[in-house]
Amino acid sequence: MRLGSSRLAARSLTTGRSMITWPSIGENKMYSIFLERSTEKDLRRLSRDAHDQVIAAIQQLAKNPRPPGCRKLAVGEADWRIRVGDFRVIYEIEDAAQVIRVNRVRHRREVYR
Repeated sequence: MRLGSSRLAARSLTTGRSMITWPSIGENKMYSIFLERSTEKDLRRLSRDAHDQVIAAIQQLAKNPRPPGCRKLAVGEADWRIRVGDFRVIYEIEDAAQVIRVNRVRHRREVYR
């Protein structure tokens, strides 16, 4: 995965998942973000521009897990979707633990298959 020091603040692997964390700002605790292994593979397949846009959108989820334009999916109890150009980011939110798990990043024609 193309992860430069300027793109992600910290990255640690835990049992097949990547964890992305950012420092908390004031009283607003930021969510921790976990990338599934399949998500890392999806990110590797993207062009550089699309990759940078998706990573920026995922970073914003740490501050606001339900940004304007996000949609709750009927498939799962905690599944959400954001659009990033022609790509979709499917993720789960655990509010109690303040954790976001990114499950998929794919083109809009492939993401729901």
